[in-house]
Amino acid sequence: MVKVRVTYIGFLADLIGLHTEVVDVPSDNATVEELIKFLSSTRPSLKELAGSVPLIQVFVNDEEASLSKILKDNDKVTLMPPLYEGG
Repeated sequence: MVKVRVTYIGFLADLIGLHTEVVDVPSDNATVEELIKFLSSTRPSLKELAGSVPLIQVFVNDEEASLSKILKDNDKVTLMPPLYEGG
């Protein structure tokens, strides 16, 4: 099991109804993808977005992360909508 702190930014915080939570991912070698699947199974409002990771930017310890990034205990994971440039 891996314990991470998840922070939701923007509309994701509104969708979930909170900004930060500590999550125990039930896997010893949990990846970002597994975290998102786990969150989707426990948060029905996220289920629609689970397959839309391009619509969600993921940062682990303040660095952009891929779905295959392996999480460690006490990692800080931030999920946020992408930032768009231009108008």
